[in-house]
Amino acid sequence: LAMAASGAGWMSHHDTLPTYFPVNQGIHLPNYGKVTAYQDHIPSLMSGTVKEWDKIIKLLIEVKVTKSDKSAFEAVQHAYPDSMIIDEGLGYVQHGFAY
Repeated sequence: LAMAASGAGWMSHHDTLPTYFPVNQGIHLPNYGKVTAYQDHIPSLMSGTVKEWDKIIKLLIEVKVTKSDKSAFEAVQHAYPDSMIIDEGLGYVQHGFAY
Protein backbone atom coordinates (compact mmCIF):
# COMPACT_ATOMS: atom_id res chain seq x y z
CA LEU A 1 0.00 0.00 0.00
CA ALA A 2 2.79 2.41 0.88
CA MET A 3 4.48 1.93 -2.48
CA ALA A 4 1.33 2.73 -4.43
CA ALA A 5 0.46 5.68 -2.15
CA SER A 6 3.96 7.18 -2.30
CA GLY A 7 4.13 7.34 -6.08
CA ALA A 8 5.88 3.98 -6.49
CA GLY A 9 9.46 3.40 -7.59
CA TRP A 10 11.94 1.26 -5.66
CA MET A 11 11.33 -0.62 -2.40
CA SER A 12 13.92 -2.45 -0.33
CA HIS A 13 13.39 -4.77 2.61
CA HIS A 14 14.38 -3.42 6.04
CA ASP A 15 17.57 -5.50 6.07
CA THR A 16 18.55 -4.81 2.45
CA LEU A 17 20.88 -1.91 1.77
CA PRO A 18 21.00 -1.09 -1.94
CA THR A 19 24.69 -0.16 -1.97
CA TYR A 20 26.69 -0.15 -5.19
CA PHE A 21 23.40 0.39 -6.98
CA PRO A 22 23.91 1.98 -10.40
CA VAL A 23 22.13 5.34 -10.02
CA ASN A 24 21.70 5.78 -13.77
CA GLN A 25 19.76 2.49 -13.85
CA GLY A 26 17.67 3.48 -10.82
CA ILE A 27 16.26 6.62 -12.41
CA HIS A 28 14.13 4.71 -14.91
CA LEU A 29 12.27 1.67 -13.66
CA PRO A 30 13.28 -1.56 -15.39
CA ASN A 31 10.89 -3.71 -17.41
CA TYR A 32 8.71 -0.72 -18.36
CA GLY A 33 7.62 -0.32 -14.72
CA LYS A 34 6.22 -3.82 -14.29
CA VAL A 35 6.72 -5.02 -10.71
CA THR A 36 10.14 -6.61 -10.65
CA ALA A 37 11.57 -8.54 -7.71
CA TYR A 38 15.27 -9.17 -7.36
CA GLN A 39 16.47 -12.26 -5.51
CA ASP A 40 13.83 -14.78 -6.54
CA HIS A 41 10.56 -14.85 -4.57
CA ILE A 42 11.94 -12.95 -1.56
CA PRO A 43 10.89 -9.30 -1.95
CA SER A 44 14.24 -7.84 -0.82
CA LEU A 45 14.44 -5.28 -3.60
CA MET A 46 11.51 -4.48 -5.87
CA SER A 47 10.48 -1.83 -8.36
CA GLY A 48 7.26 -0.88 -10.12
CA THR A 49 4.85 1.87 -11.13
CA VAL A 50 1.78 2.91 -9.11
CA LYS A 51 -0.47 1.00 -11.51
CA GLU A 52 1.63 -2.15 -11.10
CA TRP A 53 1.81 -1.89 -7.29
CA ASP A 54 -2.00 -1.45 -7.21
CA LYS A 55 -2.33 -4.61 -9.28
CA ILE A 56 -0.08 -6.55 -6.88
CA ILE A 57 -2.08 -5.29 -3.87
CA LYS A 58 -5.28 -6.67 -5.42
CA LEU A 59 -3.60 -9.99 -6.20
CA LEU A 60 -2.23 -10.26 -2.63
CA ILE A 61 -5.77 -9.80 -1.31
CA GLU A 62 -7.14 -12.24 -3.87
CA VAL A 63 -4.79 -15.09 -2.91
CA LYS A 64 -5.83 -14.64 0.75
CA VAL A 65 -2.57 -15.74 2.31
CA THR A 66 -2.24 -14.79 5.96
CA LYS A 67 1.32 -16.03 6.56
CA SER A 68 4.55 -14.10 6.02
CA ASP A 69 5.20 -11.68 3.15
CA LYS A 70 7.39 -14.33 1.53
CA SER A 71 4.50 -16.77 1.43
CA ALA A 72 2.13 -14.11 0.08
CA PHE A 73 4.48 -13.15 -2.75
CA GLU A 74 5.11 -16.82 -3.52
CA ALA A 75 1.35 -17.39 -3.68
CA VAL A 76 0.88 -14.49 -6.11
CA GLN A 77 3.83 -15.64 -8.20
CA HIS A 78 2.42 -19.18 -8.47
CA ALA A 79 -1.22 -18.18 -8.98
CA TYR A 80 -0.42 -15.36 -11.43
CA PRO A 81 2.99 -16.09 -13.01
CA ASP A 82 2.75 -13.08 -15.34
CA SER A 83 1.97 -10.63 -12.50
CA MET A 84 5.61 -9.80 -11.76
CA ILE A 85 9.09 -10.34 -13.09
CA ILE A 86 11.61 -12.23 -11.00
CA ASP A 87 15.03 -11.01 -12.06
CA GLU A 88 18.04 -12.79 -10.62
CA GLY A 89 20.52 -11.83 -13.30
CA LEU A 90 21.22 -8.20 -12.49
CA GLY A 91 23.32 -8.76 -9.38
CA TYR A 92 21.57 -6.00 -7.41
CA VAL A 93 21.10 -8.26 -4.38
CA GLN A 94 23.99 -10.27 -3.02
CA HIS A 95 23.95 -12.64 -0.06
CA GLY A 96 25.97 -11.76 3.02
CA PHE A 97 27.93 -8.66 3.90
CA ALA A 98 30.96 -7.12 2.24
CA TYR A 99 33.42 -6.79 5.14
